[in-house]
Amino acid sequence: MQLFYSERETEEIYKMSENHVKVGRVCAALYDHVWHRAVITKDMDDALFVTVMYIDYGTVSVVQLEDLRLLIGEFGQLPKLTMRGRLALVRPREYEDHWSLDPNNNQTESFFDLVYNKTLNAKLFAFEEEEEIYHLILGEDEIDMAHRNSTINRLITSNGQCEFLIEEFELWPYLDELYPTFDLLESHSFPTYEEWLKTDSDIKSHYYEVKGAKYYSNEYVQRKIKNRTVYGYHSHHSLINDNVPNSFSSAFELPDESKFTNFFSKFDDN
Repeated sequence: MQLFYSERETEEIYKMSENHVKVGRVCAALYDHVWHRAVITKDMDDALFVTVMYIDYGTVSVVQLEDLRLLIGEFGQLPKLTMRGRLALVRPREYEDHWSLDPNNNQTESFFDLVYNKTLNAKLFAFEEEEEIYHLILGEDEIDMAHRNSTINRLITSNGQCEFLIEEFELWPYLDELYPTFDLLESHSFPTYEEWLKTDSDIKSHYYEVKGAKYYSNEYVQRKIKNRTVYGYHSHHSLINDNVPNSFSSAFELPDESKFTNFFSKFDDN
């Protein structure tokens, strides 16, 4: 893919115009001089900048229109390599509403230290169908997965910065599982982690108290509960199990007559 688009960088046929920009359209997007598959997650602004999510990495970026290209069919055959996931059975401490970003009590950094640059085993604890969110048990190997206290879900709670639940859904969903949603994060409608660290406390309060209000409603909570399937801690569902709901398990068939395509049916704009 990198070779293909680098050799054709100036060819007009592959360039995207303003008319091509539509939320949900897949494309090739440049990041740090390398071409990647991406999906447009937000309408273009007046300065011709487009918000995209790199579907094989899960990261979000704002790029110039001139750094986007139409995605040809052959690069749509490989399934996307990311999924929406949460740690199962883990939540902020009972007296805290949100995950702490305090440098001296930062559960996010603790989690990062446990998983960064590692290949992990994952077991499916629960699945939210409507938003396609996987609640996962993680471990470094099969031995860890066999013993609850050795899983990353348990280890991250060992310093007392968050708590491990016997059954996740007794206290589910907690506030940070309601808002921000994945849609908001993927469209950059909520600050990134790095941006949030620099955000003034009054602005943070506005996000939670005003923008987050509808997501904290009983109606939204009940909708999430209705659309969940709980497999349980002792389930044998892995992410490659045929019985697990999985929208990215196989390649998508592309029409022969189409040179350019949206290859995820949920993003189809035809």
